[in-house]
Amino acid sequence: MATANAPSAVSERYMGKMDQAATRDHAVWFDQHRNTIYTDRNGDKPFENGRAWWSVIEKRSGMPSGPVHPLEWEAPFDTPQSYLIDSIGRISKLSTRGAALMPVSTKTDRFRIDYARMLRDDEQAQLEHWRLCVANAQRYNIPIPKLGEEYDDRLLELAGPEPRSPQIAKALMAGDPWILGQLQPTFDATTQSWKVEENEQLARILRRSMRHALLPQDIPRERVAPPDEVRDLKAMVEAMQKQMAEMQGNRQASPAKRGPGRPPKSTVAA
Repeated sequence: MATANAPSAVSERYMGKMDQAATRDHAVWFDQHRNTIYTDRNGDKPFENGRAWWSVIEKRSGMPSGPVHPLEWEAPFDTPQSYLIDSIGRISKLSTRGAALMPVSTKTDRFRIDYARMLRDDEQAQLEHWRLCVANAQRYNIPIPKLGEEYDDRLLELAGPEPRSPQIAKALMAGDPWILGQLQPTFDATTQSWKVEENEQLARILRRSMRHALLPQDIPRERVAPPDEVRDLKAMVEAMQKQMAEMQGNRQASPAKRGPGRPPKSTVAA
């Protein structure tokens, strides 16, 4: 016997107005790492307006409702989500050529990853960890390490794994192309494949920071977009870049406006 409490009725009654399609959307942003020189094998310039990121967003706020993902590019270092998401929405327009040409309707078209805060956090964590290692070294008669050098494994067992090196944030702030994923690949005739030559010093620092990796169950699983969704996002990026290029052309073609000041001599009465 059907009742008003049948599953379909309950679902319609309580969940009918909670369709995520009505409250969720996708957005694409460009970070501050513009690179007009990098050209991929197809002749495209994927970083002309910065590295593209995408996320599912809340329609009402325009802010991410989950992780922010790189859009069709890879880098050896995954920027922590807090420095990405916390930066989105703070800057709607930047005083750079590309950002100024973004469509006005774009809620958050560009963002600047907060590497300065990342550097402060990493330096503080490194200092606190080093102080703990020094205290344990004095207590157990172990050679006292210098700040930033590799630690005795016994000290790491007592103080815990090393925090992320501040050198990583400094390399990101300096725009190192390898760690940003913007280094041109070269063709290796031996392996018949394209490879990116790593920055040995930075790679060593990354491996050191990852030496005490999280257990698999501790690593958050990121959502992988299905092919159709990636295709739609790519089309969104291409449309935005096309519109930016058109607006740039219109801007260059339009005559410059005269600023305030004295009128031209030709208009001054004799």
